[in-house]
Amino acid sequence: MVSDAPDKYGSSIPAKSNPSECHPKKRSDFRSEKRKKSTFGYSKKKNLRSLPAGFGNNSGNAFQISKIKKQTMRYYKKTDNIISGRIDSTDDNSKFRLHQKIKNIDVFDKTLKIQEKRSFGIVSYCVDEGVKRNKGREGTKEGPEFVKKHLASKPFHYDGNIYDCGRIIQEDNNLEEMQKELSMVIKRLTELNIFPIVIGGGHDVLYGSAKGIENQPGNIGIISFDAHFDNRQEDRSTSGTAFNQLAETTDIQTLVIGISEISNTKSLFTHAELSGIEYINDDDFNFKPTNTIIKQVNEFIQSKNKIHITICTDVFPSYVAPGVSAPSGIGIDLFKFAEVFRFIVQTGKVISFDIAEISPRFDVNESTATLGATIISKLINYIFTLEDEQNK
Repeated sequence: MVSDAPDKYGSSIPAKSNPSECHPKKRSDFRSEKRKKSTFGYSKKKNLRSLPAGFGNNSGNAFQISKIKKQTMRYYKKTDNIISGRIDSTDDNSKFRLHQKIKNIDVFDKTLKIQEKRSFGIVSYCVDEGVKRNKGREGTKEGPEFVKKHLASKPFHYDGNIYDCGRIIQEDNNLEEMQKELSMVIKRLTELNIFPIVIGGGHDVLYGSAKGIENQPGNIGIISFDAHFDNRQEDRSTSGTAFNQLAETTDIQTLVIGISEISNTKSLFTHAELSGIEYINDDDFNFKPTNTIIKQVNEFIQSKNKIHITICTDVFPSYVAPGVSAPSGIGIDLFKFAEVFRFIVQTGKVISFDIAEISPRFDVNESTATLGATIISKLINYIFTLEDEQNK
């Protein structure tokens, strides 16, 4: 049973020699050298000035949320519409669904109080500029609304709060500023003790999500389910650069699960190893016993105090998730993913989550949006269940 995981999957993990397996790599001087070379810790190239303050080493007060006035936010908007769905009862809480519990809030409302109950905040990242820059199939900015539509009728079993915390809306092509504003929203949610759930949008959503939690105390790790490293060395943000940016501007460590050897060049593998990114490729994930994979994942988690989970839906096969910007021919097994995902959440270390690259215009029967909503619903249920067990 996965619930026995902390004892069952202890630290006695056999050494691995295959470079395609997840294994600890000696952290090099890669990050410190890069930081010395760059004003923002990202790039020396000419258009570096297009990157906003706060996206690198000399961040100043860019992420001091308490000092940011609401009127400085250009892309963040409070959600005005109310999601709707099936209604089984209007007065019996045990029959309520998510849309009957959710409340719309402006996260920068000064009257908001720190939450005492377990609370979740859904943020919509309605942006596909990063996908466009990365030469992918556009349409992911429409993903959040479709996912929320399928999330609306999911049962909400627990005594907690669920909030719609607004949207980052693409109004121009200034991706870097959109990521920055997302990070401000995420940081504000953590200040309010609200668990961030971000729905993208391209996988550039990850950079904004991660920058929003980077100042949390303790060792932070990111577990990414993705067919791609997203560690391209570009002179500006794209949906394929988030992990390169994070490696060069933060101390957050990364494990990527589902890497496809036929979707990443040799250069990207080399760069991942130099920057200390650990990974499990798709073949190992699919063909090795689930217990072996969970042991490898647990080895990564044990040295971390907090975990952010990010899912790029192109990690799943195209017959499961057709509505993505870069479909996978094989991808990772959905049922094995479900078990590994549950294990990670039940460690109790997960503090934030994002899911990316759901593109409704390419979806079939809205199956990818349904999958995204199901994963989010499972996440919420696992966290509430864990807390119920801990409080017994």
